[in-house]
Amino acid sequence: MERFALLLKLKKKTGLSTVENCAYYIKMMLKSPATIIQGFCKVPETKEILRYYWVEDSEGNIHDVAYGLACVYTSEVKDMKFILTKETPIGDFQTDASNDEIFETYKNNPKEFWKKIQT
Repeated sequence: MERFALLLKLKKKTGLSTVENCAYYIKMMLKSPATIIQGFCKVPETKEILRYYWVEDSEGNIHDVAYGLACVYTSEVKDMKFILTKETPIGDFQTDASNDEIFETYKNNPKEFWKKIQT
């Protein structure tokens, strides 16, 4: 993940959304086909549930780009425990509407997605 963080910095791609980071991770780091997954992150300590995005490759491996980058920049994050799930939780969850919108563009109109983030 350190290499990916460095590549982002060298290409001046900082301050991106989680979905944009995931897309660049697929493009720059993975050799096999992969997709961005829209799921949920459950934090057992606080019982918080968040809409969350990660990368899953063709072999079923999970690449948690947001957590990986956070660990590169903030050492305290490494001790956090959480569960990723594709199942919609019962009850309320937190979401970031801008990430959700970016994900919909990525999924439904990839050409427009790349056009927007290349500028």
